[in-house]
Amino acid sequence: MKDIDELLNDNIRLVGHDEVGEHSISLSLIDTVIEYNNKIYTYSIGRSEVKEFSIDQFVSRYGYDYREIDCVFWSLDTYKYLKKENSFKHPKIHDVIKTKVENKKTVKDFCGVESSSHLDLFAITLNVKKRHVKKLIKELLNEDLIENISKKKHKCRYYNRKAFNENEHFYIYYSPKGKARNYLKVRWNPAFTSDKYLRFFFSRLKSLVGNNYSEIVNESLISRVDFALDFKGDSVKDTILNISGSSKLNNYFNSESVMETKIVGASEFRLQVYNKSLQQGSNCSDSLNRIEVQLKRPKIEKLRVQLKNICSILEKSNKVRMYSITDNKYFSDDEINILKYLGVVGLRSTLNNSNEKKRLYRNLTKVEVKGFGDKLMSGSLAELQKLKRLLLKP
Repeated sequence: MKDIDELLNDNIRLVGHDEVGEHSISLSLIDTVIEYNNKIYTYSIGRSEVKEFSIDQFVSRYGYDYREIDCVFWSLDTYKYLKKENSFKHPKIHDVIKTKVENKKTVKDFCGVESSSHLDLFAITLNVKKRHVKKLIKELLNEDLIENISKKKHKCRYYNRKAFNENEHFYIYYSPKGKARNYLKVRWNPAFTSDKYLRFFFSRLKSLVGNNYSEIVNESLISRVDFALDFKGDSVKDTILNISGSSKLNNYFNSESVMETKIVGASEFRLQVYNKSLQQGSNCSDSLNRIEVQLKRPKIEKLRVQLKNICSILEKSNKVRMYSITDNKYFSDDEINILKYLGVVGLRSTLNNSNEKKRLYRNLTKVEVKGFGDKLMSGSLAELQKLKRLLLKP
């Protein structure tokens, strides 16, 4: 056990429960994790002590389910190692720190700002018979419209092969044989995949499946949709986001303890902000940030969305929140720091009773950016409708 005074220097102040009083979380914890990346440090918002564990000790004590831990600091390598376990469950808040600077494969100068939101990723799963999929893949290979087929098996109950065209940012997942169901999943980036390529692919699919094509496409399941909005301004740390009802927050730091990515929500519905300029290796004088909403196919069958009802996913826009805190009229300096580093999830966890939580809700309503969810998601309505028409009539 390390003395908290040795770890906490440049503190982010937190006001804890009455019996604990004031206590702290510090970015010096992050530096310690980087220096000793075989250690994990946990912090409970309701306690004043920091605990240090080796990976083996940590797993022995907590297993792989960390939902009862308030906050964990760990290295990226440690996080990837633990996440491989099927029983892995995220803590309420976790901070991931890169242990070294990653080299970029390409350097792009992307300094533009989108005036509105756009689709950044789209994926559907179709019920197509294996013999049709096999013919489709063969035709695409013969015409050099697929660059490669991955020989590595994918751990999935529905498909275990992947074919792709990287130039078109188009990926196909399927199962050529075996007992898996007749599932074909296709994924692409609407910002890069050409309409010409989409029309060719789905026209070929239509010619193979025949009169059932409209039914197959209409009843295809939406596997994933990403909405994106680019902006210049606040840093990732200073961008305060939330999903109503969410209890998850993940922060990712670089090797110099600078926050690069902030994620709110679970895998099926999450909101994130990250530095797009750094991701693309840009040397822009003004950094470009991107806010994304990611929607994945729910595990509960009745909550899944078919292509024919795709516009219904926009209903989730009323749960997406962004806050603009330009002064301390409604929040103390301590509360603002908590919101920046630990989000609404962290600030709510420090409150003692329902009256304090109601006050937090009222104050957040006053600083909420009005219409943010609509701008981020509903701004892509026309793009979704156009895509639906293309798939139905390629």
